[in-house]
This record gives sequence, structure tokens and C-alpha cells, in this order.
Amino acid sequence: MPKLSEEQNSILKKIFDSFQTKEVGQEDLDKVCKNEEELKKRTSNKWLKSFAEEISCLIDMVKAVARRDYTEISKGSLAAIVFTLIYVFSPLDLIPDVVPGVGFLDDAGMVGLCLKFVHDAVMAYKEWAAKTGGVTKWIENKALSMVQAEIEPKVRSFCKETVFWSIVGLVFSLLGILILFIKPFPALNNDIAFIIFDVTLIFTIVRIIFTCIRYRKDAVRFIKNWQSLKGVVTIR
Repeated sequence: MPKLSEEQNSILKKIFDSFQTKEVGQEDLDKVCKNEEELKKRTSNKWLKSFAEEISCLIDMVKAVARRDYTEISKGSLAAIVFTLIYVFSPLDLIPDVVPGVGFLDDAGMVGLCLKFVHDAVMAYKEWAAKTGGVTKWIENKALSMVQAEIEPKVRSFCKETVFWSIVGLVFSLLGILILFIKPFPALNNDIAFIIFDVTLIFTIVRIIFTCIRYRKDAVRFIKNWQSLKGVVTIR
């Protein structure tokens, strides 16, 4: 069975040691989160298969940190986890992933080094996740993102529409008043004015009904999304 040479192990150790001193930025956290599926696909490889559960746990840790749910982790441990995961899904590393048979051998070695280094941090995270379900802040953040993505734009749109059609109604109402006072068509003044008032009133009522129906549908969709979110939380 192929193994890493002493020289390769030494290089791998140096690379891993360099991870611990790096600063983890939001971009690095996002990179791991965005490549979650790719990381999990790679665990089907024979060299990484035995680490599938551990890699999944490390990804969960990074996601919890990215959501700002979990903060009880040292910078060194977080850096080791994040950059190890980035190393795993990066195709160009110590042994390029395209090399047949041994392309993921170095990735497995890197994960092994990481797990040994962050063992206590992983245990602490698992204890925290078991107590909290790891979802309290997740629910808050998800709900906030749903409100920002769905409710706030609708409220802004509703306000703009309300202001616009209020101005339109006001303009037509003023036009009716002007016709009553200026009397450009003596024989038809009252009739024209009342027609304008009636049309404006009917139009405004129709717009209000139409707007309410449209935003009711948006509200129903938001409630369904929220119920779906609660279902996900229950499953978790």
C-alpha cells in the first residue's frame, strides 16, 4: 500500500504548522462553506473515506463559526481546521489530486495531522452542539436573513406604491376641485367633477384591494418558508 515518504511527511508537517499561524478571514470561512459539497464528495476517495465523519464535523464547526454561533475556539485551532479543509479541496497540493491512485494520499495525511492537533477543540464543539443543538443562533440568523431578503424589500415596495398612488389620487382630487371652482365648462362642471371624484375613489379602492391581495400572497409564502425552516430545525 502506498505511503508518504519521510520527506513528504516532513513537508506536509511544515505546511500544516504554517496553517496555525495564519489569520482566518471571512473569505476563508465562506470558501469552506461554499465548497461543502465538494469536500464531502472527496470523502468517497479510499484515502479520505475513513475520515468522512470527522471531515463533516470540521465543516459543521466552520459553519457554526461563520454564522457566529460558536466562538469558543482558539485562533490556532480554527486556522488549522479551515486551511486543512481548503487544502483538501484544492486540486494542487503536495501530491496533485489528478495523480492516479495516490492523489489524495497527502490530503489524508493533512487531515490526520489536523485531527490530532484539534482533538480537544472538536470534543468541546461536540459538547456544545449536544447541549444547544447548534441551532439557536442559526435560527436567529436565518430568520433575520429571511426578513431582510423577503419582508424588507416588500415593505419598501409597498410604501413606494402607497405614496405613488396617493399622489395620483391627490392630483385627480385637486383636478376635480379646480373644475368646480374655475368652471371651464359651465354646463358640465358638476358632472365632470363628480365623475373625476368617482373614478378616483373607485380606482383607489381597486388599487388597495389589488395591493392587499398581492402582499397577502407574499406573506403566505413567507409563512411557508418559516414553517419549512422550523421543520429543518426540528430535523437537525
